[in-house]
Amino acid sequence: MENPFGPNRIEYESRPILWFSQKSALISAAAKPVFVAGTRGSGKTSILRSLSTVHILEDKSLSDQVGKLAWYGVFFQLNETFSPLIDNAVLNLIPERIRFDTAAVIPRQFVIFSHYLELKIVERLLESIGQLRRDGHLKYRASEDRDVALALHREVLHFIPQPARLDFFSIDELRGGITRYVDECFNAFFFAADAGATGFRATDPGAIINKVATAITPLLNGPSFAGDRAPFFKILIDDCEALTPLQQQFLNTLVRKTRGNVKWVLAYIGGLYDTIRTIIPGQSLSNADRDVENLDSVDPREFATLCENVSSLRLYYALPDHLRSDLERNDALSAFSLKNRLGRLSVNDIIERVIISGHSEGREELVALADAAREFLSVNLRTAD
Repeated sequence: MENPFGPNRIEYESRPILWFSQKSALISAAAKPVFVAGTRGSGKTSILRSLSTVHILEDKSLSDQVGKLAWYGVFFQLNETFSPLIDNAVLNLIPERIRFDTAAVIPRQFVIFSHYLELKIVERLLESIGQLRRDGHLKYRASEDRDVALALHREVLHFIPQPARLDFFSIDELRGGITRYVDECFNAFFFAADAGATGFRATDPGAIINKVATAITPLLNGPSFAGDRAPFFKILIDDCEALTPLQQQFLNTLVRKTRGNVKWVLAYIGGLYDTIRTIIPGQSLSNADRDVENLDSVDPREFATLCENVSSLRLYYALPDHLRSDLERNDALSAFSLKNRLGRLSVNDIIERVIISGHSEGREELVALADAAREFLSVNLRTAD
């Protein structure tokens, strides 16, 4: 079922209007990873963006819908972040003597894939943390910034070169180091550079994300976050169908290996992503490991509610601020009557609307015939008949 209300790229970039649907609320509270399937235009990206902390805090309408945050969402799209060519390019970092040994190559490819992907996620996470602090949404002190950055570098990201002076070392500085390191790794993939020469250091898959999430959690303190418990992390990855079949198994394995405070939400076109297989022998993803939400099989009533909420939201925020206070209801999702904003859905109403808006030559004849029939029936039929 296609969502007719999804903002296109021009709308989104010029005036973003996102809605926090009931489906988004369920996914935000899910204890397990969630795989979101659907055709193009079904609302997958909108759900992921509505869970992204940066998107929420930059969009007042979305922030009003969500309320206090119990999670920290990091969003990015794989088709803009990850190249399928890497699956073959990483062979440059594998010793030539084992390149044709599948059993030996696949685990090494997985380690390199996860190392690269985890660093891209951490890069985006640290970038968003710094941005939200500058915007006043996070309240940690400069000393805490420096201490966490140094601890992360010492205990997790020790393979990244550090500056000569550490007096002003910060999360932003660490993020810049990750960016430079990732660029070096990428060059090594494609230009057959020696791994030792590039400084490439493989890590245990999942270890970087788990350790970084643990270290960053104390910094997630601000007016937008719920103060009763520490937020958990949502890693929101869109366009997962862009991965090769083997890379999909790598990502599934990474999802299985990262537990606890890190929750994954993966979105993909239905039928183009493997939701089961991993590269761990005898281990696959089942319903005990993750939930699957198929947006194409949504109940018609639930879809009608989505249309109602989206229409109401757009109408509500189209009004100037001073006019919203004059509405009888101040809730963005119930401020307008469903019948008034979507019309009645009976067949007669639809036919009448088509006739009224028509421009064909037979339109007047059809309207005259309908009026004559209505007059005849009103004269010759009683209400009881």
